[in-house]
Amino acid sequence: MAVNATQNVLHIWRLVDGRRGHENQSAALVAALQEQIAVTEMTLPVASWRRRVRDIQQQTAFHAQSSLQPDLILAVGHKTHWPMLRLQRRFGGKTVVLMKPSLPYWCFDFCLVPEHDLTRTTQLPPNVATTLGALCHLPTTSVMQADQGLIILGGPNRHHHWSNLDVAEQVHTILRAQPHIKWQVATSPRTPTQIEASLELPAAVPLRPWQKFDADWLKQQMVQAGQIWVSSDSASMLSEAVATFARVGVIDLPVKSAENKLVRFVDSLLARGLLQTYSMACENGCDLPFPAAGFAPLAEHRRCAALVLKALGLAEL
Repeated sequence: MAVNATQNVLHIWRLVDGRRGHENQSAALVAALQEQIAVTEMTLPVASWRRRVRDIQQQTAFHAQSSLQPDLILAVGHKTHWPMLRLQRRFGGKTVVLMKPSLPYWCFDFCLVPEHDLTRTTQLPPNVATTLGALCHLPTTSVMQADQGLIILGGPNRHHHWSNLDVAEQVHTILRAQPHIKWQVATSPRTPTQIEASLELPAAVPLRPWQKFDADWLKQQMVQAGQIWVSSDSASMLSEAVATFARVGVIDLPVKSAENKLVRFVDSLLARGLLQTYSMACENGCDLPFPAAGFAPLAEHRRCAALVLKALGLAEL
């Protein structure tokens, strides 16, 4: 499926559906590709892709300059599937989707699918590669501080039960076990509003409601933290946590089914030694026996960028 990137420049059209998590994943892959090859990028919102296509068609310079046509059409989100295939039919290029698609795999040139979205017996075609969690690209301007800690809380979902009191008990155990750490606790859109009353945090531990910070602030805190705890319902936050130098822990939640994709994801991270769970820590007297130093960050976006370049026949450029 080789492409002919003009003058060793990879021209990328990135379809976005307005969901921040989806856009972060595709942006992470573009950032990793930029580390390996010269890239131009055009972002196309799915909601207005038909209008944008008409605008491009009306530009006579577009037809005169073949370099503006895409080598790669990149997208995440079910709403992007048909638009990216229509764009490919009209303008060419290769399609790469970063998810388990709702259309058959053969509709796309290459698929990067989180391994936890697949059953253990899934047979994958040659145009599919698996990822460990969601791709992410964290800032590199901050330095990890061993005495800073961050606890990120999710909320109820279709895979887990949630109890404010149980989560609060685990948070307090973590805080008591390591009083030397400068902790802060952040919530997310799914976190129940009643969690603040259940937590009753010490005055020295600020609660950061998700409405009062943006994604960039949270990413900066994750990069700076020497220790991060994330509730087990949040695959995206766990993906970002293990992409830092921090030591990562999981706040346990009861599962509705022992065989679900988030359980598979946590099991994969555990098998690779990238984190520990709250219950594992308590088996050792709740002294949270993390190693003295953090783990090397998991750089899935770079690994996947190399896979895409190889699949496109551009690995040697």
